[in-house]
Amino acid sequence: MKRTALIFTCLLAVFVVYAQTVKTVSNHSLGGAQYSNILDAYNAANANDTLLFEGTTAVYSTTALGAIDKPLVMIGQGINTQKQQFQPTMLGLTTNDNNDWRFQFSPGSSGSKIYGMTFTGYTLIAASGLTFENCKFDWLVRVAGNNNIFKNCIFNNSQNVNLISGTVNNILFAGCIFNHNLTGTGSVQYVTVDHCLFLASDGCFSNCNGFEVKNSIFMNTTGVSGITGSTFQSNLVRISSTFPPAGNTDAGGNLVGSDPMFVAFTAGQLYATSHDYHLQAGSPAIGAGSDATDIGLHGGLTHFSEAGEPLVAPVVRSMHISNTTIPPGGTLHVQITASKPDSD
Repeated sequence: MKRTALIFTCLLAVFVVYAQTVKTVSNHSLGGAQYSNILDAYNAANANDTLLFEGTTAVYSTTALGAIDKPLVMIGQGINTQKQQFQPTMLGLTTNDNNDWRFQFSPGSSGSKIYGMTFTGYTLIAASGLTFENCKFDWLVRVAGNNNIFKNCIFNNSQNVNLISGTVNNILFAGCIFNHNLTGTGSVQYVTVDHCLFLASDGCFSNCNGFEVKNSIFMNTTGVSGITGSTFQSNLVRISSTFPPAGNTDAGGNLVGSDPMFVAFTAGQLYATSHDYHLQAGSPAIGAGSDATDIGLHGGLTHFSEAGEPLVAPVVRSMHISNTTIPPGGTLHVQITASKPDSD
């Protein structure tokens, strides 16, 4: 029996009680899943079905698919899952379609939930009511829908997130890491940034207005800028500067010129899997949040984890086959180690 088939069988036993239908997908050369590509799995899925992806070294190509246009639950392998031979689940276009390599969540996909996926290309989110959790975006993300949630996500590209004016309201970023700027394009309302980490050195925002920014850490910038008409509460800024920037409201509890004292981090660096954003004993951010929890990623209720493991699925940590050669009709002895996801 193939390795992938064994793993998917274990996970199916858990998901069958939660989802209408679970369909497994693997583009690994050895197969082992029901579908070998996302297009076939998508076409076979009904609304609100679950697509469970194996992590491999190859991107799941969305070139033929182009867009998700029905509500689905999509579960990948996480960002840096602690398991034997971990590979992320990468999703994106593999052929330039003359549209900036864009992959789209169309309005018909509203209500979808996406866990543990890495998006390798430009992603347009034109739907509303989507939840992205423990996902990593390696290229530009444009948001053109309302009531979307990004929880424990990593925005890795030089153009992190672009909120499109006139269509975007009620967006929540909770426990997210921004390597560069969060950008608005005018009339964007009710955007909440809570327990996040900004690693940009160039202001962290661009053309943003009317945000609520709280319990977050600004690590590398010499001065937060690019934002007006917003409220700042219980944030920590490592480098001394005017904070909040002019044109914004200071709601109290902000700490300026304070080192959060991360367990493993070098000032000036962007996100890396080797970092540990937990706070050391004595950190000024401990218990200093507006919700009486720690300022930063590990405060609040977001359950950020450096491993980025989807919290909706058990994690198969390792698998060992003790008798790789068996006679016809013999017994294959397989030992599988699994556990609940790391939630902190």
